[in-house]
Amino acid sequence: QAARRGAKSCMISGELAGGDCLNAGCVPSKALLRCAKLIREAKKMAKFDNEYGVSFRPKRISDNNTGSSSDQTQQSKEVEVEVDFPRIMQRMRKLRSKIAPVDGHERGSSLGTQTFQGRGV
Repeated sequence: QAARRGAKSCMISGELAGGDCLNAGCVPSKALLRCAKLIREAKKMAKFDNEYGVSFRPKRISDNNTGSSSDQTQQSKEVEVEVDFPRIMQRMRKLRSKIAPVDGHERGSSLGTQTFQGRGV
């Protein structure tokens, strides 16, 4: 507030800019929860005929209890949903980077606050 009113101000930041909400709390957890919800909805939708024109591949289970050398498979009632966790994390980082300029050190600098990365003793 001081910098907005013309006074000199500085901020010493020992952690990542944006605090817990941006870096460890609200933003990352909401991004991860959105992906989990999407996976759950896909599995739920696959159990029923749907009007969206989206089809799903049934999960195949190997039957190794037959003792035969050939790998027999049977279809399960579950669907196979592939999850690419590194890509999910990439999406979360991308969302976080969009918010960071408003919630980070750059914003303070644009308002006239000098920011120093480190710890005060």
